[in-house]
Amino acid sequence: VSRYVLLWAAPAALAFLIQPLGSDFKPHWALVVWLPFVLEFSLRVTRGEISSKKFWLHCGYGYALIAIVFLSCHFPVLGALGIRNPLHDVTNDLYGWNQLGEWIKKHPEYSSHLVVGSRYQTASQAAFSLGDAQRVRLWPQQPAEKLDWQELQWPPPPGQSVLYVADNRYSAGPTLPQAQCQQVADLETLRMGFLAKKIGVWECRYGSLK
Repeated sequence: VSRYVLLWAAPAALAFLIQPLGSDFKPHWALVVWLPFVLEFSLRVTRGEISSKKFWLHCGYGYALIAIVFLSCHFPVLGALGIRNPLHDVTNDLYGWNQLGEWIKKHPEYSSHLVVGSRYQTASQAAFSLGDAQRVRLWPQQPAEKLDWQELQWPPPPGQSVLYVADNRYSAGPTLPQAQCQQVADLETLRMGFLAKKIGVWECRYGSLK
């Protein structure tokens, strides 16, 4: 079993050791590396090769982690503990983006505008908020995004106004080529008095805004 686990995990571990040298890396992508060892641990528990003390220690850690994530999804736990930076609580990403669709409905002058995001995260959140993926475009910041999201990319037809969106996680304003932009909204979402999400909206078009 150990040899099989290494046969599975070693090539993946090698890839994830090399990848950060030349591209983006997210720690949770390495799940494929350590998951085989978790499965081996489970097998050894079933065979009685792992003491019950170690087993319950691991279970306690797992249950505690599940409980913290569950509570954080429904309550601003980190904010209540004094950690006021909303970026430190990933569950804040579940809140706030519905405001974009609601704001556009209240401003019919933007009802036909395409929506542009600088990252695939903001573009996809905007598409979900609007309920219309065809209305959203991506202004890619990195070469990999230019390859992965070609069907969503800028530019729209020259002269067409668009709404550029950013949030407090990816907060860079618009740098769209040959476009004139002005901010038209700053949408904040609070969770029990703590800031969870801030969405900036800019109107951009080729030429000057009227």
